[in-house]
This record gives sequence, structure tokens and C-alpha cells, in this order.
Amino acid sequence: MDRISTAHREALASGIAEDAFWNMTPFQTRSVTAAVQMDRRRWAIVTAWHTEAFQRTKKLPKLEKVLNARGDEKPAAAPKQSPEQMFGSLAKMLGVKREKAKREAGANG
Repeated sequence: MDRISTAHREALASGIAEDAFWNMTPFQTRSVTAAVQMDRRRWAIVTAWHTEAFQRTKKLPKLEKVLNARGDEKPAAAPKQSPEQMFGSLAKMLGVKREKAKREAGANG
């Protein structure tokens, strides 16, 4: 299998849409697929750890306590951002020059 086919298969398995894959650079594709794979490994380790921990306990803790880090707080809400801040974050993630991205967004919007 050639490199493009391998990258394409890994990208689709990582949840990257078909059209997004063809618009990404090889570096971006590798970065996203590596991050997804690392996240999946972490979840597998967390799942295995909790499975074993629950096997050893006589009484399970309340689900809310397990889902929250300290058990007494609500999950943190995402910080509020202005459209300009969101746009800047997206441009930074994609490595796009801000002015160029604004022009392209204006043309598409």
C-alpha cells in the first residue's frame, strides 16, 4: 500500500472527513491522526484502570463522583469567546495567516 493510501485510510479511521483530508497537508493529517490515536490509547488505559479498580471494590461509588474529578463540582463549561477570538483560535490551529483567513471567510460568508 502506498503512503497516500495509508494516510487516507488512517485519516478516515480517525474521523477526518473525505473532503477535509484532501484539503490538508501531510503534516496536518499526521498531526490529527496522531492526536486521535493518543486520545484513544489514553481512553483505553483509563477504561482498563477503572475496570480493575471497580473489580476490587465492594461498593461502587456514585456515577457522578466517578465522572467528576473531585465529585463535588459540575463539569467546567467552555469559556465564552467572541467570534473574533474563535476565528483567531481556528486560524492559529490551522496555521493560516489571519488576514488571509479573514479575506477567505469574507468571500465565503
